[in-house]
Amino acid sequence: MTRTLGLKCRLVLYDRVRDYAEAVEQRKVTGIFRSDWAPDYPALANFLRPLFHSRSPFNDSGYRNPIFDTLLSRADEAPDIPTATALYQAAERLLADDMPHVPLWQEWATAGHSPRLTGVAMNYNAELDLRTVTVSTR
Repeated sequence: MTRTLGLKCRLVLYDRVRDYAEAVEQRKVTGIFRSDWAPDYPALANFLRPLFHSRSPFNDSGYRNPIFDTLLSRADEAPDIPTATALYQAAERLLADDMPHVPLWQEWATAGHSPRLTGVAMNYNAELDLRTVTVSTR
């Protein structure tokens, strides 16, 4: 960080993951810090609400935007999935403008393919969806 961006940085190490999590939750970490979230189900709400809603206990960045919160509430109460999706996407666009997190790609999935396979698809959690795969014996 210092060499590339010219920012003075000091690395702080924690002996236990729990110590690090407590330091973040108690706002004792005053600089940049790592955040990680894995989805429980494939929906924008599963990321947007826990990580960025003003009253979420997992909002470690401290992000506050009443318009964002209102969009999430409206999406939750939407009469159908297309309307809800449009509202969640509008909330997501606010995050792009406000940038409370710097999104980085982190992927652990490894996959391969064979001409004997059809219907190969990865799911929202970067795992092979075995329900869709067909293996040809030829």
